Amino acid sequence: MSLVNYQKFGVLKIEGKQVKMYSSQNSFGSINVGEEISDARWNGDKLMVSLKNGKVRLYTSQNSYSTI
Repeated sequence: MSLVNYQKFGVLKIEGKQVKMYSSQNSFGSINVGEEISDARWNGDKLMVSLKNGKVRLYTSQNSYSTI
């Protein structure tokens, strides 16, 4: 699923090993990262997730990412 609807609303919330992406005040999708997260922010239409182990993942959808 595309991240565009979530990116338009812009709100991200880190909860343990997952990132919640809100598309409205009450509607969200989540990405289960599987590792401890230190930061998450939008990078254009992609989601950049920094992990506590120092790695950075760039998500293009809820289940597709590349490690940078």
